[in-house]
Amino acid sequence: MGPATLDIAACERMKTTLRRVESSSASVGIALGTFLAARGNAAGPVLPHALKARERLILRLIADGQDNVAIAETLHFSLGTIKADVRTILDALKSPTRAAAAARAIRLGLI
Repeated sequence: MGPATLDIAACERMKTTLRRVESSSASVGIALGTFLAARGNAAGPVLPHALKARERLILRLIADGQDNVAIAETLHFSLGTIKADVRTILDALKSPTRAAAAARAIRLGLI
């Protein structure tokens, strides 16, 4: 069965499954974005930079309202490392603020 012959219910089941897998794999998230864009119902633009597992964890902590110091203490990394990771996250999500990055990540199903 080719992509043109998939019914709407099958597409919805595929999207649901891919979103579940996406939580453990950023590359699958990019594949899901590409699939949705091809189907004409993209959840958002495909990220140019796949977030690493640590960056996704930091993003979750940002969404929970933690500041850089609290994140550094929670993850046992230096404050400088966390600041660099936050900058990478903001750049990847093309977001001007931490709040905007968290909101976009939620909309995209990244966290």
